Amino acid sequence: MKQLQRIASIDIGTNTVLLLIADVNSEGQITTIHEEQRIIRLGKNVDTNRNIGIEGLMKCVGVLQAYRAIAEKYACVELTACGTSALRDAHNRDWFLEEVKKQSGVQIEILSGDDEALWTYHGGCLVLPKTQIDDQDTLVIDIGGGSTEFIVGNKTEIMHKISLDIGAVRLTEMFIKNDPIKPQEELSLQQFVASVLTEKLEHYRLSKNIRCIGVAGTITTLAAMEQKMGQYQPDKINGYVLSKGILDKMIIDLRPMTIPDRKNIKGLQPERADVIFAGAVILKEALAYFQLQEVLVSNYGLRYGLILRKIKNPLV
Repeated sequence: MKQLQRIASIDIGTNTVLLLIADVNSEGQITTIHEEQRIIRLGKNVDTNRNIGIEGLMKCVGVLQAYRAIAEKYACVELTACGTSALRDAHNRDWFLEEVKKQSGVQIEILSGDDEALWTYHGGCLVLPKTQIDDQDTLVIDIGGGSTEFIVGNKTEIMHKISLDIGAVRLTEMFIKNDPIKPQEELSLQQFVASVLTEKLEHYRLSKNIRCIGVAGTITTLAAMEQKMGQYQPDKINGYVLSKGILDKMIIDLRPMTIPDRKNIKGLQPERADVIFAGAVILKEALAYFQLQEVLVSNYGLRYGLILRKIKNPLV
């Protein structure tokens, strides 16, 4: 009999804190029991002063207290919590980690960019049926609030993994100063992303039949918007194909809209209304750089990879 463990994983991102409670067996098969997300914008202004403020600390503590209680309610045998870009960048991260541990009882581990990329890949690939987990090369793209991860691998190995400091929150703060967005702001944002990709990814050599999987809030939100979801439905997100043509049209439609207008779009959480445009541009430029016409959307991602990491049995 395959022994089950119930584990809680928490992914503390620049924009969102995500909780997953899942049963996992000795072969690494994951069954989702409960998941939720809360947008706290932990990385707000981190680029400006390199510090996380008291407001960010208290929001994070409150969410972690709630998540810890949920994990206890579901009788989890273990809870793992990891921080990513915002915490990597913060000068006062040691103070932050100490205060969070003291006030919430949750110990946060800060992942390196490479580790974040690696376990995002393993989590994202869970969207593929086992029959498709083969030798075909797969590119996983994770657009977060502070960084974007690009990971290329197949059934036997990870060939490339890199984390770049281009995220939806970070680039919104850098380039978007007006509402609605001005054409010159869009152009500057687009040119910046393209230049970073060209500079940092020049060593990538992808096969022509590469498969692309997209994970995390920006990409799943774009899929929810395109399907006009009144309520988020993971089953309709997993496996949804978002084409370059659809993405181009969404960007054209979003730019002249004000933030209040965007908050009324079905499938778009109001808390993402100000940063979804930058996230969409990052995805558009990534597809253009890799000469891809579409991305397969996955509701899985780092929080699932963290559970696989915990049992040291990644599925590739």
